[in-house]
Parts: sequence; structure tokens; C-alpha cells
Amino acid sequence: MRFGLVGALTGYFFVNLRATFPLTLDLSAWYASGSLTGLGIAAALAFVTFWISLGGRSLLRDALEN
Repeated sequence: MRFGLVGALTGYFFVNLRATFPLTLDLSAWYASGSLTGLGIAAALAFVTFWISLGGRSLLRDALEN
């Protein structure tokens, strides 16, 4: 239940983030700073939710033991 709730909230946040921040890869546009801010928030949120989904397990330790 906890991971489903975190995933649902993250998905809802990404949908609202995409609607709020204008997205562009043209760094000379006047709204490029807002676009980079939105992409940074999205990347940070994706990293945090991935870390939560591990549930205390180490990603590299498990790969090296097998």
C-alpha cells in the first residue's frame, strides 16, 4: 500500500509539474530557467522515489554478491 501511494502521488505531481513549468531544451529562450527548474525537480523526485522503493536494500551490494 505504501509504495502504491508513493507512486500515485509521484505520478500526480509529475502531471501537475508538466502543466505548470514550460518545457524547452532551447537554453536561449526566456523561460529556459523555469524549464530547467522543473526538470531538476522531476529528476530529484524520481531519485527519491527510487531510493524509497529499495526499502533499505543496497543496489550495488546485491548486484556484487550474485
